[in-house]
Formats: sequence, C-alpha cells, structure tokens
Amino acid sequence: MSRRAVLSLALFLAVMLSPLMPAAQSPIQSCAATPKPSWDANAPQAMNFDEQWQEVPDIEPFKNSYRWGWEQYLRHVAEGAPLRSPMLEGAKDVQLTELCYQSDRERRWVDVPKL
Repeated sequence: MSRRAVLSLALFLAVMLSPLMPAAQSPIQSCAATPKPSWDANAPQAMNFDEQWQEVPDIEPFKNSYRWGWEQYLRHVAEGAPLRSPMLEGAKDVQLTELCYQSDRERRWVDVPKL
C-alpha cells in the first residue's frame, strides 16, 4: 500500500469510527420569557437572570459533516451511487476559503469570480 493510501485509510477510519457527537447545549430565551426588570441604582437586583434561561432540547445527534462526505464518496465508489458534490463544488469551496483569507489579509471585500 502506498503512503497516501495508508494516510487516507487512517483518516477514513478515524472519522468513521468516531462516535456521533451530541448536539451542543445552548441556552435560549423566548420573547415571552425575557425578563423586564426595573433598575434602581440604590437597590440590589432581585432577579437572577442566569436561572431564567432554558436549555434547547436534544432532537437528534449531530453527525460529523466530514464523515457524511466520506460515506457519500464511498457509496459512489462501491455502489455507483450518484455523487452529490462534484469536483467543481469542491473547487468552489477551496476558492471561497482562499478568498476569505485574502480578504482578511488585505482588510477589504474581495469579489468571487465564477469558476
């Protein structure tokens, strides 16, 4: 096996064997539940704002997008399934990333040319 094939296989196995990640816990607060405190500089605040937040319920585990891409690619190779992300889409991703770095480096907006 070539070194490149071994590295690709190692990366693939690391991604595929990684467990599904749980959804990130994020506190939310609806408009109806948003507190309307009164402010008095001479009195301590009676409301405990941290206790008023609610946790976002877990709906389903988050699946690693890199893993999803690998699964899609392997289905394409092994089963002949259509590849939803052709090479041009990958090139667009790389182009956008490079232009983001350029924009940050030059501190200006950068036009995105068509590929």
